[in-house]
Amino acid sequence: MFILLLLAHLVGDYVLQFDWLARWKARTTLGVLVHGAVVLLLTLACVAMVLPAWWPYALAIGLSHTGIDFVRARVLKPRSPLAELLSFIVDQLLHLVIIAALVVATGAPRLGTLTWINGRIVEPVGLATLTGVVSLLHPARVVLRFVVRGMWGLQAAPPLEAREKLRPMVDRVLIATLVLSGYIYLIPLVVLPGRIQPHRVQGNGVVVFVHVDTHWAELLLSVTLAVIIGASLRATLTGSW
Repeated sequence: MFILLLLAHLVGDYVLQFDWLARWKARTTLGVLVHGAVVLLLTLACVAMVLPAWWPYALAIGLSHTGIDFVRARVLKPRSPLAELLSFIVDQLLHLVIIAALVVATGAPRLGTLTWINGRIVEPVGLATLTGVVSLLHPARVVLRFVVRGMWGLQAAPPLEAREKLRPMVDRVLIATLVLSGYIYLIPLVVLPGRIQPHRVQGNGVVVFVHVDTHWAELLLSVTLAVIIGASLRATLTGSW
């Protein structure tokens, strides 16, 4: 049950929290309520598909999410990138702790024991794989931005263009897939293209080296995260659930 609720959290708090909604949430209470409503409806929809009687706890998750976001967006005013990072970490920990606590306290059954109208629903391993892939997309981008800004300052995480947002997400999925498939040695083929620049040295031909740009910290963390998630999925799929 926790994996399903985690997936709902990732989609509602990241994938469906568009840039304009995040800005609206930071400016007005109505924006916070709209975002909270999205998370609430998505959580209720996921719970309704597998365990309709659990709806009061899904409602509690949505309402608590809204309350936590209200405090963070409208009450707390972080004055530095590090303070923003700490605020973000506490915010996410509270969301996840509440979800986990409700699952444990209510004795929610494992997804493998639940049934769909026309048969069994997605097995836990398949749901875990989907959750891992989703986490590598927009959620990873947001998390890495907060971490890089908080640890190395705003200059280490300059604004990204649309293409610069898309490529790291695709790279992370490809890297995780390589790790999952056992081809970890092919990761340089994903990371290096576009980051290698030829430089001619007088009298010595051409020297090729890896170009390190202003996003170096984000790149290293991105690759590390993709490897970790790929390895976790590989362990999950090859082991026992």
